[in-house]
Amino acid sequence: PLKDAETEADVEAYEFPDPDAPGRYDDAEALVKKYKDDYVIIGDIEVTIFSLAQMLVGMEKLLMDMACEEEYVVPLFKACMEFQTEIGLRLIERGVDAIWVGDDFGGQDGLLMSPTMFEEQLMPLYKEMVDRFKAANPDIIPILHCDGAVSQLLPQIRAIGFEVFNPVQPGVPGHGVREMKEGFGDLFAFWGAVDQQYLLPNGTDEELEADIKEKIEVLGAGGGYMVSPAHIIQNDVSPERVEKFIELCLKHGGVS
Repeated sequence: PLKDAETEADVEAYEFPDPDAPGRYDDAEALVKKYKDDYVIIGDIEVTIFSLAQMLVGMEKLLMDMACEEEYVVPLFKACMEFQTEIGLRLIERGVDAIWVGDDFGGQDGLLMSPTMFEEQLMPLYKEMVDRFKAANPDIIPILHCDGAVSQLLPQIRAIGFEVFNPVQPGVPGHGVREMKEGFGDLFAFWGAVDQQYLLPNGTDEELEADIKEKIEVLGAGGGYMVSPAHIIQNDVSPERVEKFIELCLKHGGVS
């Protein structure tokens, strides 16, 4: 809808959905009521700022216009931030324990934007969002899901206030398990790291076990790791393979 955006006025003319639309929080309220005493309840606002803007504008145009510092870009990011912050605050009011933010800043080989572009155009808005969540509930846990090779941005991501980093995508530059643990293990709890692109659908049971064992031993040393696939398990993974994955996690994992 904003594929032709050029000015701040173009952003102001776009009407975002109503954060208080009837029924928007029915599932959240029901899940909090049912599971609050037994589980961590995560409020989901993924496709948060960068990815939401990408969907409104288009990836190629957005990245080109970020690089050219076009007038509408930061106002659009701010509008996306305001919308998703309001959603997050409503979820916090309803009793969720964590807020899941989802934006992908990387690809298989590196960042989608320069660190300077991230720091100047996006970082202040994410920090404002997380600060507002913490002001509403100091105990809320901010989680960032960010695909791709993004280790270069992890210090900034922690400075924003994110406490959990997912998916710790394996097989991309800078994401070796020891690199992540030694470089950033004091900054985050890690969640993910088991490859679902090749290993889960195509690897042997022995390869899968060795990988799970390594991830738990390295990323989980001293605590701070939740073992899981690095992303949603796809339909090329058999139910039997999923059962094997769970069996191996239980065999080598635990609470530390």
